[in-house]
Amino acid sequence: MPFTSLKRKLPVSEKRNLSLDAFIDDAERYAAGLDNVYPIVQGKIQLKESKKKLRATFSLSCEAKQKLDLCSQKTGIARSRLIRIWLEGLDEEQLQAQYCQSEVE
Repeated sequence: MPFTSLKRKLPVSEKRNLSLDAFIDDAERYAAGLDNVYPIVQGKIQLKESKKKLRATFSLSCEAKQKLDLCSQKTGIARSRLIRIWLEGLDEEQLQAQYCQSEVE
């Protein structure tokens, strides 16, 4: 076998800079067998300006994960983004009144 066949070939397409949410959304669409649709504006990919996100690990009950998955499927929004949207809507009074007194484990 000649070594010329092992040469690295140039990539066929350009690399696309995607936000984390866009990447996750595209991966979910791909897993569902749907076409990937990139938001292109005047030949360039439209990138959202976003703050750096940190990786977090936490546990969910099976019921909570199923609800989150269902909400993600219905809205087409990534699960991590749904959680960020929910957290953004919280205020200190709600946190004290509702969540600290909850009996959910």
